[in-house]
Amino acid sequence: MWKRFAKVALILSCLAFLFAVAKKEDNPKEEVPAIDAIAHESDEEYNEVAEEESKPVFEPVFNPNVRVVIRNASFEGLYHKDVLVTSSKPYELLSPKGELYAEYDAGDTISFSSFRMKTGESLVLKSKEQERFSIDSLTRSQGVPFYRGMLQIYKEDGGYIIVNELPLEEYLLTVVPSEMPSSYPMDALSAQAVCARSYAYSFIANPGYPQYEAHMDDSTSYQVYNNIEENDDTTQAVRNTQGVILVKDGMPVSTYFFSTSCGITSNEKVWSLKNNENEVMFSPVHVSLANSEETVAAMTMEDSKSLYSAQNLCKEEVFSAFISNKNPENLETNEQWYRWEYQGKLQPVKLFEKISDIYAEKPEAVRLLKDGEFEAEEPKAFKHIYNVSVAKRLPGGVADELLIETDVATYLIKSEYYIRKVLADESGTVIRNDKSKVSSMALLPSAYFVINPRKDSKGNVKSIVLTGGGYGHGVGMSQNGAKCAAQSGMNWKEILSFFYTNLEMIMIEK
Repeated sequence: MWKRFAKVALILSCLAFLFAVAKKEDNPKEEVPAIDAIAHESDEEYNEVAEEESKPVFEPVFNPNVRVVIRNASFEGLYHKDVLVTSSKPYELLSPKGELYAEYDAGDTISFSSFRMKTGESLVLKSKEQERFSIDSLTRSQGVPFYRGMLQIYKEDGGYIIVNELPLEEYLLTVVPSEMPSSYPMDALSAQAVCARSYAYSFIANPGYPQYEAHMDDSTSYQVYNNIEENDDTTQAVRNTQGVILVKDGMPVSTYFFSTSCGITSNEKVWSLKNNENEVMFSPVHVSLANSEETVAAMTMEDSKSLYSAQNLCKEEVFSAFISNKNPENLETNEQWYRWEYQGKLQPVKLFEKISDIYAEKPEAVRLLKDGEFEAEEPKAFKHIYNVSVAKRLPGGVADELLIETDVATYLIKSEYYIRKVLADESGTVIRNDKSKVSSMALLPSAYFVINPRKDSKGNVKSIVLTGGGYGHGVGMSQNGAKCAAQSGMNWKEILSFFYTNLEMIMIEK
């Protein structure tokens, strides 16, 4: 009997529900928010909270320790066949946890190949009197290099990995002379010290070698460390700027720098193959005596009426006129690399090898034209080169895409570095601003150039003449520009504000 009552109750409940729904639909004044809309608003709130929580937080610490991977001879790789170390003061061999394994007298040399280390193990060397270690199995420009702080040696299948740990301010003592000649004015050296410190802090926040708890290595892949020994002037520059760094939205910035500008800098989109930032931190700057705030603003605006604005220099004819002449107001007009001319052969076999090497290293840097679109595809050998031209320039005029037209395919080479690499001929010659000549270059001085292909009677390109300027990638501070700015009377703070217009300068207190 109770089952019949349950069925009746269930039927009555369903009828009541249907009646309520019908009543709701008959009343247009009662609006119920759509479930999708509620979810969307909730997602927005969640995303805003998540974005706030995911933002990196930089807590400035004065003079933290940095860990630097020491590359082998000539900076060719990370692995060392053996590690020979000595010190002029007594030192200790420890486990990573600080357990004492052995003690050595001043002048004792140890070879890590004599230890029975297993793959993945590491040992630590620490001086009892904070004396520097010399790595006798290594050679740098200064000869046998000496290292402050402690050394941690890892045993890996490929050899030994060396990590040097030391306070940041001591690290800078051999970074600055390795990156800028110590003969430069003190204000230029001080600006370089701030750049180097900011760069190091950015990698303390985002380590480059987390597997070794290391922040950077000592090569040009980061910033060169201890290739040149300490110098009184560069040490003074580090002391003058102690604790000063450049930040963006409170975070330390990888303050890029390069050797010489052609009169204007670019932004970090030159590395678009590895950087996907929507917002650039560096604005193109005219390295000019007339570089007032109003002039910079006018020259970098997209709709600028200035002929040589950063945006107008994306146009081939405008950049050609710019690079073919010297501007007496440019700070670096008299520098060796301010203007140059390159003459080199363009041989199909060698050019194909270079394109293939780039494709193997970075496939996205090479594209082939197929059905009107450039697509990723393995390069094909060719016998004739019909034309070579710049397909795209970035603000400031730096070449970002290069077209190579051949009898088999049309290639698109992307990124300033690979463009400099693919066109360089080791037998070619660069005639610099002072008429001096340089040859055997595996990489062109910069990608700020215009191309003049030289063809034979059949229309095949046999060689190229490039009219160019500057040395390096062109992003951030020009080091020779900083030198010339200091010579013109700018102090180091003004130099940094001149090149890094979007960044804030702060001092980390002790």
